[in-house]
Amino acid sequence: MRRKLIKQGGYGLTFYVPKKWVDSKGLKAGDEINISEEDNKLIIEPGETKKQPKKTEITINMQSFNIYRSLIGSLYRAGYDEIKVIFDDRKIIPELQKTIDSLYGFEIFDIDEKSCTIKSVYSEETTEIASHTRKMIHIIKTMQDIILEDIRNNKFISKKELFEFRSNILKQRDIIARVIVQKRSLTNKTFPHYLISNNLWNIARNYYNLYSNTTTKVKKSDIDFLIKTNKYFAEFFERLEKHKLVEKHKTYRKTINEGISLIKTNNASIIISYCINILMLIQSCNSQILLTNH
Repeated sequence: MRRKLIKQGGYGLTFYVPKKWVDSKGLKAGDEINISEEDNKLIIEPGETKKQPKKTEITINMQSFNIYRSLIGSLYRAGYDEIKVIFDDRKIIPELQKTIDSLYGFEIFDIDEKSCTIKSVYSEETTEIASHTRKMIHIIKTMQDIILEDIRNNKFISKKELFEFRSNILKQRDIIARVIVQKRSLTNKTFPHYLISNNLWNIARNYYNLYSNTTTKVKKSDIDFLIKTNKYFAEFFERLEKHKLVEKHKTYRKTINEGISLIKTNNASIIISYCINILMLIQSCNSQILLTNH
């Protein structure tokens, strides 16, 4: 869409704001708008206007927590503020509450025999997307330390604790997606965090599954490769703003090739297999990190 600048007074220049945009924002003559600059762009946004909640309605029956989490989580990430849930059995509420507890700022209201309403209790979502990414990285490092210690001691006693860390990472992933959708944050500084956070979530899942499926004493070669995988993760995400593409790619190829060789000689070790998945997920963040610094 193009607009011609019109001279206004001695030095001012004006242009017409599209009527369709004005109507969609509920603006009228005399209302204030916010104007900001980004590179060579001039960004126009409505001033302080009351946000209309985004609403939807769903019908569900008795299912597992994972089913509820996937369904409600997808609506949460899509930016819905109010979800009316219709059900046949009120016994669904405890599992539904567990789902809501895993999402920032959602609570259950208006419970009756056949329905309830899930609402966002935050008037404004956080805009510090990068801080949630950094928190995910920190939590994964904590998971790495716990897993390595238990494997070395051959005592697998931390599954519940690791699951809680995994769930916290899922929370971070979902709030990042929700903020990007609600704010329509498509800049180089924000949108790449959507894909980075998804990869970090899948990295956490792989670490959790690696631990859950390891029940016997682990060979030294597997432990050594797990340590190398953890080190690569730490170095890769240590300083997002100073990412070295060529250097990291060389380390990645060397480590992956070593893992493949170990699989060929170790009869497809579970730990090595999960580590290779983790390495591939780490590496797939490469272009996104570079984009945040462009």
